[in-house]
Amino acid sequence: MWRRRLAIGAVCATALAGCGSSPSATSTTTTTAARTTTFTYGPTPSVSARMICRHETIEEIDHEAVGVPTIGAPTATWSHHRYTCTYRYANATMVLYVQALPTLRATRAFMAGLAHTEGDAQTVANVGQGSFETTNGSAVSRKDNKVLVVDVSKLPSTFGRPPVTRADIALSVTDVIFACWLGD
Repeated sequence: MWRRRLAIGAVCATALAGCGSSPSATSTTTTTAARTTTFTYGPTPSVSARMICRHETIEEIDHEAVGVPTIGAPTATWSHHRYTCTYRYANATMVLYVQALPTLRATRAFMAGLAHTEGDAQTVANVGQGSFETTNGSAVSRKDNKVLVVDVSKLPSTFGRPPVTRADIALSVTDVIFACWLGD
C-alpha cells in the first residue's frame, strides 16, 4: 500500500502542479520566531478547500486512489466555513470536507474534538501538520488552519479496484489532496 501511496503522490504532484491558493476575503498572519503563516478565512471557500472537488482531483481519486468512477459528478456545498464534496458510487458514498478555522488554536481544538467523537485509532505519520485515522477508517489531517476529513464510513470494509480497506482509501485520497496542497 505504501508503494501505491507514493506513486499516487508523485502522479498527483505532477498532474496538479498548477494547484495553488489565492487569498480569500480575510487573511490572518501569524508570526513566530521561526516563520510567518498566513491563514485564509472568509465568507467563501478558499482555493485550496475547493480543490477537493476540482475536476483534476476527482479524476485522480477515481483513477488512482479508488480505481472506481463515481456515478455522476461529485457535489459540493459550503456552509459554516465547511466545504464538502460528496463522491457517490454504485453501492457506496465517500465524503470529503475541509473545515476552515480562524486561528491555529481553534484548528487544534477542532481536531481534538474530532479525535474524541470519531475515535483516534492511530496517528498517521508524515501527513500534514498532524493526522490520525479514526476508528471507522476515515482520515483527519491538518494544514495550517484547514482540517481535511476523508470520511469513508459509508464505504464497504473493502472497496475499489483493486479492493483495499477503506482506511487505505482514506489515506490514498488524503495523499491526493495533500499533493495539491503542498503548493499552497
